[in-house]
Amino acid sequence: MMSEKVIILVLMAIFILSPRQGVAAVLRYSEIHNDSSGIVSDDFSGEQLNTDVWHCVDPVGDADFLLNGTNLLISLPEGSDHDIWHGGNKAARVMQTARNSDFGVEVKFDSQLQGEYAMQGIVVEENGDNFLRFEFYSTSNEMYLFAVVFTNGTPSIMLQKKIKRNGVMYMRVVRSADTWIQRYSDDGLLWQDGALYNHSLHVTAIGPYAGNAGDKPTHTASIDYFYNCAAPIHPEDQVETEPAVVSDLTAHATSMSTIELTWSDNCDNEDCYIIERSEPGVSEYTEIARVGTNVSRFQEAIQSPMNRTFAYRICAVNAAGCSEYSNKQRVTLPVHPVISFFYGDSQPFGHHGIPQRYVNVLGTISDTEMLKASFFSLNAAASETLKLGSDRKRLGYAGDFNIELHTHSLQTGYNSVTVTVVQNDQTTTNKTIDLLWQPYRSNPSSHAVKWDTVRNIQHVAQVIDGKWMISDGMLRTAEVGYDRLVALGDTSWANYEMTVPVKIHNYYTRSAEGGGPGVGLVARWKGHSGDDRPRLDHPYGILAWYKMGSPPTDFYRLCLFKDGDQMVAEDLSGCKLDLNTVYMFKLKVMNAVNGLTAYSYKVWPQQESEPLEWSLTATVAGPSTGSLLLVAHKVDVSFGDIEISGIETSGVATEHGIVHEKSADVLSPFSPNPFNRCTTMRIRLYEQQAVLMSIYDVLGRVAATPVDKILAAGDHTITWNGTDVTGTPVPSGLYLSQINIGMFVYRGRIVVVR
Repeated sequence: MMSEKVIILVLMAIFILSPRQGVAAVLRYSEIHNDSSGIVSDDFSGEQLNTDVWHCVDPVGDADFLLNGTNLLISLPEGSDHDIWHGGNKAARVMQTARNSDFGVEVKFDSQLQGEYAMQGIVVEENGDNFLRFEFYSTSNEMYLFAVVFTNGTPSIMLQKKIKRNGVMYMRVVRSADTWIQRYSDDGLLWQDGALYNHSLHVTAIGPYAGNAGDKPTHTASIDYFYNCAAPIHPEDQVETEPAVVSDLTAHATSMSTIELTWSDNCDNEDCYIIERSEPGVSEYTEIARVGTNVSRFQEAIQSPMNRTFAYRICAVNAAGCSEYSNKQRVTLPVHPVISFFYGDSQPFGHHGIPQRYVNVLGTISDTEMLKASFFSLNAAASETLKLGSDRKRLGYAGDFNIELHTHSLQTGYNSVTVTVVQNDQTTTNKTIDLLWQPYRSNPSSHAVKWDTVRNIQHVAQVIDGKWMISDGMLRTAEVGYDRLVALGDTSWANYEMTVPVKIHNYYTRSAEGGGPGVGLVARWKGHSGDDRPRLDHPYGILAWYKMGSPPTDFYRLCLFKDGDQMVAEDLSGCKLDLNTVYMFKLKVMNAVNGLTAYSYKVWPQQESEPLEWSLTATVAGPSTGSLLLVAHKVDVSFGDIEISGIETSGVATEHGIVHEKSADVLSPFSPNPFNRCTTMRIRLYEQQAVLMSIYDVLGRVAATPVDKILAAGDHTITWNGTDVTGTPVPSGLYLSQINIGMFVYRGRIVVVR
């Protein structure tokens, strides 16, 4: 059994250190010599779990176990119960054999707990009915330390203690004969008391776990290490140098009582970030929170503030010490609701193609309980009512808005949209965003997006729904919800292939709207339709989909859906994509005979060679052109660098090859030219096609759009009467014409004489 000296070391209070004092001098129980438990320390630094030490236990059968090079990740889906209670231990866990002797173990969790209830901790087992549960768990607003004894399947709570919510959590469990000691820390330096009790248990196994209950939130336990305190090892990500200084700290109010901080994560060896705050008249800063590794955002809710102005600074911490402090940022809480535009106060549209008939102004308004009404106006025109969320569909969160502006309502160059809110006391607040409308008809030839070179998503794509961010060189959902959409390309695109890496982090099954979760690609997109605001109907050509099941059904499948959400092909092999693993999604789109389109879809692991065969194919009726969408429905997902290549053909695809030499011809250019009252041109379509005719002035502004619709196969006459989009005659001068018919483009010059 453990010596008296070791017992004293285990129970002694760890001295308090400030983050800039001797961090490396902390005792880590390296003097526990009388440990014969056989428990093996692991820093989870490899690519595969060491199966000579650990075995995975997945009672529910839906957990994912993954090593990312520094941490063990145990991921649980939403809506599936992984509780440890009267029904037994349903938590997903990794276990190793342990001898029935004294020991001390330590685990570090880098994962934050969110929702009611998310859980992570250590389980010590004799068998399936007799074991000990040492745990951190969260409610919707609080964090708790928890300890439970299970005797013949019956639980007895030994401790339930409210603790400070934190991004990094350490736990120690020490056994001396029948005495059990639980301690916890938020920095691995200062340890606080947890449970202390006596209980007889014949130990056979021990390990860390992830669980959920209550609302069954999704949760991924990120475990940095699991140590035998008598034989600790240095984690692979711990270094002997202090972390780099944090830079680019920003602070802004997101509501009348909430402040959001963002910063640049310049470190690759931090254990956590310490966030400090000061108030007017106080020169000293006080620590208010610690957040985990690779975090670059923090939000503080300030309860009934006496002061409304605060200053913040941040430092990074690891075992070697603390970085210098970041730049300081001062922010004042407003006295009115805050209007925020998700992608900045000035946004470009149309310059990378026209992917749909609308542009979307996305944002949110805080403190909606104080609002009486909300409006918006375009270019100082009459105000229109602005609908605010949540509607549990396109408006995912309270205060969210999505202003859909038809491209025909925009003037080339700068436009302004003003959002106005009226509070219950009749006070008004407004904010204006500048929209730069630069319409350009792109083509899919050699089109690519590299996210690590992109500063603003709107510069290379058009976000249609939701809040997205660029993280780790990929485009990722910042807020998960119903049909989060990003559009690429142009409504004139016809024949092309698209390839994109996809990494699914987690998915959510609780809400009923729109069916179960999924991720994929949409082709032949033109824009939402319908009478709702924002519009809810979503006509398209094809949805290449990976569908994830809702418990208790274990349903994972690749599918193709045509317009109307009708399934036209599915893979019945039971394809299940692992969480936090990159897969390649590829979609091929080709016009076929009789107005049909041939679609081909395949998915494969990124580390493997591309398979020769397509996973699914379908040839269906629908639009002959359209843009592309990235789609995330109730899924936390990242999309990698996108490659799109146009397919040059002299015809269209069939099951037996290519037919028709061309999809369109110009029979005669505009005539008369020059003209005064009207001019006409004649075209021939060899199949039903979307036809767009645009007239530009010499500055590149759209003067008129004589045709923008789908025309049947045959000969057609296009007429321009010399008026602009408002019906006003254009002045004399030179104008440029461009007609887009699938991959077919024709340009010409027209002279107007008044």
